[in-house]
Amino acid sequence: MRIYKIAINDNVHEFIWELWEYIFRHTFNYQSSKNNMDNIYKEIFWLKIFPNRYPKFNEKYRVLTISRKYRVFYIIDEKNMKIIVSRIFSSYEDYYEDEDDEDDEE
Repeated sequence: MRIYKIAINDNVHEFIWELWEYIFRHTFNYQSSKNNMDNIYKEIFWLKIFPNRYPKFNEKYRVLTISRKYRVFYIIDEKNMKIIVSRIFSSYEDYYEDEDDEDDEE
């Protein structure tokens, strides 16, 4: 079984942190905020095993949908056995407009 390394761009970490803050600010529920954040990271790190199972978004990206709430865009670098997590969006956002504005971590 091939296991890939995971590289997460800073903007993804920032999105998850801001989401944690938002949930906590509106619910005052630390555990709910933490569970949501942990679930997102858990799903991202599952990409280490068989990352091709999720659909292609375009020629460059694949997309992982988490709890029907978030879409994670990632690239598979087969040469270096690496998954590059480029962006994460709320499912309610229009992510098509940012499709060409990616700054990938290589």
